[in-house]
Amino acid sequence: MMWHHKLASRRRSLAITAALAMAIAGVAACHGVAPAPPPREGFAITDKFFDVKSLGNDSFLLLGYRSLLARSDDGGATWKRLAAPTHRNMTRLAFVDGKLGWGVGHEGIIFKTESGGDGWKEQQSGTKNALFDLSVTSPTSVWAAGDLSSVLHTTDGGATWSLQKVEISSIGVREDMTLAVGDPIFYSISCSDDNNCTVVGEFGQVRMTADGGKTWGAGHGGLLGVKYRDVMSMPTLLCVRVRDAQHAVAVGTYGAIASTEDGVNWRWNDSPVGAPLYDIRALPDGDYLAVGASGVVLRGNPTSGWKVVEMPPGVFTWIGASDFDAAGHGVAGGGHGLVLTTNDFGKKWEWKANG
Repeated sequence: MMWHHKLASRRRSLAITAALAMAIAGVAACHGVAPAPPPREGFAITDKFFDVKSLGNDSFLLLGYRSLLARSDDGGATWKRLAAPTHRNMTRLAFVDGKLGWGVGHEGIIFKTESGGDGWKEQQSGTKNALFDLSVTSPTSVWAAGDLSSVLHTTDGGATWSLQKVEISSIGVREDMTLAVGDPIFYSISCSDDNNCTVVGEFGQVRMTADGGKTWGAGHGGLLGVKYRDVMSMPTLLCVRVRDAQHAVAVGTYGAIASTEDGVNWRWNDSPVGAPLYDIRALPDGDYLAVGASGVVLRGNPTSGWKVVEMPPGVFTWIGASDFDAAGHGVAGGGHGLVLTTNDFGKKWEWKANG
């Protein structure tokens, strides 16, 4: 009798399990099963991508750890690894067109390509300071920024580089902390032309020039106030992109978003996230797209606000950068070999075969 009771219980358990399985299958059939990430066919889970640049017409260049380079000519569907110019870390790329570009990185390295990344030549920067970003304003004029509040500029395509240290005023700094912020890291630079450039970095620093680097004004005074009373407590700004001489947006740690609408005064934007934001791009429709930690992607602008973009299931790692061609085709790259693509300027993203 006891055996019969146990058998009946087991049958009921199996029936319940089967019913649950059928219910789950029914829900999956109605709502669809979340697609899994594609199989890895080239990029390893240990690959990390810090930057991506559009070369135009569905062509993109990925930059990864130890200057790993990969190029796609079909909108990110397939990738071909290119020979790395160095085993030191390049951190950012910038291009004039589909062929001519530069890369900067640790130990003051600067490399130039005239073949869309297929071949590179090293240039002498004149510094060992780490360089974290660059901005190209013409085929001969390039700006770069990095450690120890350094800014570099070339007017001859990189044959020679001039180095200057931007003097940091004590605006918003307690007297006992002035030495601590004397040489902040500049993590990003963006120029609308050869006269107007903005650099951002540690301690919420925003420095701007309107005379080609002869003088640099402080733009972060407006970011101090009730929220941050001292620059030592300000978020680090990791990327800035200018739309023109009056409009720019910077992003950074703690989900920080700051903007200017007149090229002089900066203000904080309400951010829907607290995760660090690593990169931002200006889009043709007036919006910007920012990417960051934990698969975060934001789209919006300082006027209408910022919204989180829904990402494909399984995107949890950090996203280092994104870029787009004129048609709206885009690529984003990040940690764990992450590569995503879009066809609408980042409104919707999808997995592609990684490699």
